[in-house]
Amino acid sequence: MRTVWAAALIAVVLGWGGAARAEVTLQVTPVQGGAALEVDFGTTRSLGPEGQEETETVIRQVRLSITSSSGHVYQVFQRVNGPWVGPDGKTIPLESVEFLLAETKTSGTNRFPSPAPMSMGDQEIFLSDPTGTSEDLLITYTVKLPPGQRAGRYRTTLSYRVMAQ
Repeated sequence: MRTVWAAALIAVVLGWGGAARAEVTLQVTPVQGGAALEVDFGTTRSLGPEGQEETETVIRQVRLSITSSSGHVYQVFQRVNGPWVGPDGKTIPLESVEFLLAETKTSGTNRFPSPAPMSMGDQEIFLSDPTGTSEDLLITYTVKLPPGQRAGRYRTTLSYRVMAQ
């Protein structure tokens, strides 16, 4: 069994046994709002210029490219490592951040074809087809601050992991 991790949007391949060739690799690329290997949702706000409550929605995307030569099923996991923390240590509820896996090109199983709230810990987001065909996944994240939430930059660390059977 091989596991590939991408933590804080940085792709890292972990293997066993020295110079062994990786059978499954993972590359993480921000599509929108990204500079280098970081996704920036910008400064989100929930109050208008006159102090009235309003909700701003910010959308960003990340592409996961999985290359597999294993010939076996693999799983793709997303992990939220902590709460979204902003100015003065304030947090926003995880349910204020939704994600979806828009589409896949193989006959693998997309676990989140519709928007779903993020949750702490590992979430399996994709299961490959039986032959472990390579796949490109586009994850769309939508952040919607609750009305009255303080504006600012909120951060967390997301990890992506591919586990081959």
